[in-house]
Amino acid sequence: MARELLRGLPGFVRALRQGLAARPADVVIAADKSSLLACRLARRLPEVYFSLEATPLDEETSLAGRALNRLEARMVRRPGPDAPWVIAQSPARAALVQPDAGRHVIVPVTSDGDPLPRSGWLRQRHGIAPGQRVLLIAGGLGVDQLTPEIVSAAAHWHPSLVLVLHSASGRYAPELLALAQQPALAGRVKLSADHFTIDEAERQVYAGADLGIVYYRDLGFNFRHTAYSSGKLAAFLRAGVPVIVPPFAEFRQAVQAHGYGACATVEEMGAVALQLLSRAEALEAAARRAFDGVYRHERYRGRVAEAIARTLRERRA
Repeated sequence: MARELLRGLPGFVRALRQGLAARPADVVIAADKSSLLACRLARRLPEVYFSLEATPLDEETSLAGRALNRLEARMVRRPGPDAPWVIAQSPARAALVQPDAGRHVIVPVTSDGDPLPRSGWLRQRHGIAPGQRVLLIAGGLGVDQLTPEIVSAAAHWHPSLVLVLHSASGRYAPELLALAQQPALAGRVKLSADHFTIDEAERQVYAGADLGIVYYRDLGFNFRHTAYSSGKLAAFLRAGVPVIVPPFAEFRQAVQAHGYGACATVEEMGAVALQLLSRAEALEAAARRAFDGVYRHERYRGRVAEAIARTLRERRA
């Protein structure tokens, strides 16, 4: 991943230098570690740092990744007002990136727009009977999301539960396709591949589920801390759809605080789904409250602007 980020760096640095020379900027916002490196090479320290991927140094396996982590620490952990303001998705992520300076702006990954009504599109498109309940996995459908394990587990779920996979690209890995089409999963797993814009997908696909599955394999800090950095979670909550999430500590705290679903292992998922569906009305209300209170984009529109304004005030002082 670090090598991919570095591949286009020379052109990025040239463009940054040319842009700053043509029109000096009062504030530079660096988005993730590759942008920090570009700023360093262009000899322009950023005033705001938008941290997207938070990875402890001891979890990096590549030399390039370790180098970027060390660069991030040197540039972001400067003392006092010389440190940039850090935009991070959660307090835990902010504390990892900048543990001492305390110049944090917390902006979770959110969904933009008004709350959505439920949709009947998934049921109509895939012929799902009224008495059946739809569990949906959308977005990433790979091994990092444990999708093959969840598909296999669906063979043992209650017959009223139907697992729908939605691929935004319209493509499925051959191994996942073969697994989902096994005779034992006939009628239990549906494959969706219709193309939508992001907003249309939230209105038709996400809003068509009875339960959402937002799941990640434990591949380190960045995956364990996804309760406030998951776009699919925000999309489900926008439509009032409760979710099943992995039993990571941050998700447990979020579920306890907001009540929008439950944590479960893959083996527990079928039984937990039935428990959640028995409280569907209350959980939908909780999901909608969580969206409005935490995962709605407009709630955070002023936070980055305020960080920029404070940077300018400090510079003038």
